[in-house]
Order: sequence, then structure tokens, then C-alpha cells
Amino acid sequence: MRAGGVKLQFLGAAVSAGFFGLLESVTQWLK
Repeated sequence: MRAGGVKLQFLGAAVSAGFFGLLESVTQWLK
């Protein structure tokens, strides 16, 4: 159960990082 929670948390962090990375790329491209 605990391992699954850590996995889910890691997945959430990865998705957040990817989203912010994409947002950063779009911001740089628009400048």
C-alpha cells in the first residue's frame, strides 16, 4: 500500500514537472 502511494506521488511529480517544462518552453517560444 505504502509503495503504491510513493509510486503515485512520483507519477504526480513527473506529470507536474513535464507540465511546467512544457509551459516554460511555450513561454520561451512566444518571446
